[in-house]
Amino acid sequence: MDPSQKVIDYIKDIAEYVSTADGKITASQMLEKFLFPLDMQRSPISTLSGGEKRRLYLLKILMEAPNILFLDEPTNDLDIQTLTILENYLDTFAGAVITVSHDRYFLDKIVSRIFAFEKMVL
Repeated sequence: MDPSQKVIDYIKDIAEYVSTADGKITASQMLEKFLFPLDMQRSPISTLSGGEKRRLYLLKILMEAPNILFLDEPTNDLDIQTLTILENYLDTFAGAVITVSHDRYFLDKIVSRIFAFEKMVL
């Protein structure tokens, strides 16, 4: 992540448009969905907080239009707003999501099947 690069340019380097359940939307519209208003999109990445940088990186991954997502404890490092945005995005995600999480609420909202591995005590 180049700190001098503008937020919008960082995302546009990946894609100008992305297909969602709502149809094709622009990089700027996706940034707005991920809580980056228009005025913030022209700011350099260096002005973002640590949480905003994590949210921007998450958006970058999603803009790459993966067909499978592997999430390792996503609720540990995301604030409530970002987690809500991720949950809403995953509700209409066309690909597969494999996640490891201890957060039962998140799992119940996102997944259709749970595989639980428990340590067997002898």
